[in-house]
Amino acid sequence: MKILIVEDEHLSRENISLILKDNHYGPVIEASNGKEALKYMEVFLPELVITDIRMPLMDGLEFIEAAKKLSPSTLYVILSSYDMFEYARKAIALGVYAYLLKPFKTAELLQCVAACRDIIQTSVSHQNNLSKEYFELTRRKFIFDLVQNHLSDDSYIKDLSKEYGLCRLGNIFIIAEILIDNYSSIAKYYDQKDKNALNYGLENVALEILSALNIAAFAFDYQDGCGLLLNLSDINTISTKLLGAFNKIKESISLFTEFTITVCIGEPVTDLKNIYHSEASASDLSLSRLVTGGNSVYTNQVDVNKTLPIAYFEDNLALALNSGNFDKALKIILDIYQLACGEGYPCILLSKLHLNIIITLFTTLENMSISLNTSFGNELAAYNHLRRIVEIENVFEYYRTIINYAKNQWGQENQTQNQILINRAKNYIAKNYMNDISLAEIAGFCNLSPSYFSKLFKECCHKTFITYLNEFRIQKALELLNTTPMHINEIAGAVGYQDNKYFHRSFKKIVGISPGKYRTTRAR
Repeated sequence: MKILIVEDEHLSRENISLILKDNHYGPVIEASNGKEALKYMEVFLPELVITDIRMPLMDGLEFIEAAKKLSPSTLYVILSSYDMFEYARKAIALGVYAYLLKPFKTAELLQCVAACRDIIQTSVSHQNNLSKEYFELTRRKFIFDLVQNHLSDDSYIKDLSKEYGLCRLGNIFIIAEILIDNYSSIAKYYDQKDKNALNYGLENVALEILSALNIAAFAFDYQDGCGLLLNLSDINTISTKLLGAFNKIKESISLFTEFTITVCIGEPVTDLKNIYHSEASASDLSLSRLVTGGNSVYTNQVDVNKTLPIAYFEDNLALALNSGNFDKALKIILDIYQLACGEGYPCILLSKLHLNIIITLFTTLENMSISLNTSFGNELAAYNHLRRIVEIENVFEYYRTIINYAKNQWGQENQTQNQILINRAKNYIAKNYMNDISLAEIAGFCNLSPSYFSKLFKECCHKTFITYLNEFRIQKALELLNTTPMHINEIAGAVGYQDNKYFHRSFKKIVGISPGKYRTTRAR
């Protein structure tokens, strides 16, 4: 503990210094006034200052007020011959630890200094713990940024890698992911605090085993488990010591948990700047669980050279969606996954399949005015969700959910659009019923083919276009019969009938009696 004594009386200053040194407190330096002491504050940075109040040039209280700006954490003890309330009040305001009156007893001084030492040691220990915690947090953040390819400055990466000790064993770097199988099903019963505890538990087991085998490992935050940056001296370690270590970790986890884990070990790189390549390959390996199941340790071995006609499936999927055949679209998706998983296709190909199918779905449906973003997030969110699924049936269920959602939206959208077209046709009839309207004419007005318009009109109105037109015209004829003295043949022409006989037949069929009898009956 570094101590500064500020006392203008030489003998008193020496006496205090000897007491402290005899009791193994130190180092101790001395100053004869406040101004001299301030110079020592900047250089010596004492942890404890023992000062008199009444001194020339600058008194003790003025000195403390100035010194606290230079070293806020230093403790201060005042020695004074003056038992004055005003001094004590100012000392308290300045946060002075103790105010001792001269002449003081040696035991009293030593007791006060010992109490200050305990406070300082506790504070230093706390600061060290905070420093360690901050160091660990910043290192985790640095590794995470490296893994996500957020850093590109070579000198910055090299400097911080050295500072964080990431290269102490050699220049081989690998990302390993420890993933909890069926994490989504397990995590729904946990709150965030429990999830964090679960992930840190995995980290601690892994780091302890790896450290015992002299494998340098550094944890960073990773979804559905924990991520580790490994530093190795020899590439051959991957196939020997490393595989054994992670199998041991897997076995240890199974002893005290009900769930299983999968370990994915990425490709090694020799430059930390490229570590994101290792993470990407480890992440792709997680899809192996769809084919061979979880509870395994996967390494990035060369995959069998297999290909899938993904482009062919994409084209057929887009055609099925555009035609509104959602059941066929779902079958196309399920068929390609069954083919891929049934024949043991490589995980890299499964990752590409996830991405291509998701992009095809989102893009095609967006062009059909169906947005999936509200319910499923954007393409990246949906893709990442698929990558975390372990069982193929859950992959199928996810696609069923998307397709059913799109199917419902398409039905509602179609219904709305169709109703708009039919209302447009009805408005056209209301304005032009007195003219010779043809099916082709009104279909063209709605920008539809005559056959499709005829089918759509019947589906929406539950009657044919001709039936609707006749009923509308007869209704107008009834209004004229009731409100005007017009001749019946004139009324027929006014409502769009060129053939009087056809008008009479249509009127009787719809109303039940002829136009003449209807007028006569109404006149009574």
